[in-house]
Amino acid sequence: MNTIGCPICSKPLSVTVAKGRKSNKPFIMLKCDVDGRHFRGFITDQDFVRRILQNHANPSLPSNDKNPLENIRP
Repeated sequence: MNTIGCPICSKPLSVTVAKGRKSNKPFIMLKCDVDGRHFRGFITDQDFVRRILQNHANPSLPSNDKNPLENIRP
C-alpha cells in the first residue's frame, strides 16, 4: 500500500474527512498524526471529494441528505 510521509518526521499521514468551518463543504484532510502542526493539507476539489465520498459510502446505512459525511466509514 502506498503511504505519504510527513515532510517533517516521515511518519505516514492520516486521511480523514473534514468540513469547512464557514462553507460546511466536505474536504479530504491529510495530517500528521504525530503532531498536526507538522503538516495539514486539504483536498478541496468538490467533484473529486464527492466521487470519493460516493465510492466509500456504506450502502447498508440509511441515507442522510443533510450530512453526507455520516455515511462514511472511518
